[in-house]
Amino acid sequence: MHAIKNVVSKSIVLNKDVMIKQLDSSHTEALFSLTEANRSYLKKWLPWVDLCISQSDTLDFITIANEALCNNSRLVFGIFFKEKIAGMISFNTIDLSNGTAEIGYWIGEAFQGLGLVTLACAKLVDIGFKQLGLQDIAIKCATHNTKSQNIPMRLGFKKGEHVLKNENVHGMYMDLIEYTIQRDQYL
Repeated sequence: MHAIKNVVSKSIVLNKDVMIKQLDSSHTEALFSLTEANRSYLKKWLPWVDLCISQSDTLDFITIANEALCNNSRLVFGIFFKEKIAGMISFNTIDLSNGTAEIGYWIGEAFQGLGLVTLACAKLVDIGFKQLGLQDIAIKCATHNTKSQNIPMRLGFKKGEHVLKNENVHGMYMDLIEYTIQRDQYL
């Protein structure tokens, strides 16, 4: 089993305006500012927003993400548009021994509708199957978050299991839909 950090580039150009980069401490201030500017927008769907209240919290997230990368259990990228951080995409979980992973993402409200998440997600799927040898990739979306659901559907994921009351977002339990794509459907 290869170390993920040795087979995946730290920075990947997706087109002339878009790239994804693995995060380090130099991204702390910009990522926190993006979170802060989009707090009320993100809070509707993401449980961690109220826990990220300072740059120190953002730095802790980046540090934990990089430790998880060293353990082959997570791979986190910032999505950059015209050299400005616009959002995040990651394999929130990776299980190399079983060939599975789950993708998560978010984008700042001002960057919505530009196709950034779809482009970044397509690249993550490509990395998962071609570089990490995954067999199955999943994305879970809240049943009422149609913008998020459109991304896996555009990329050929199959709509699967409807999971009732699966995610606690600020004391309200949300139903999720799981989308999956298998290696043989992709390659």
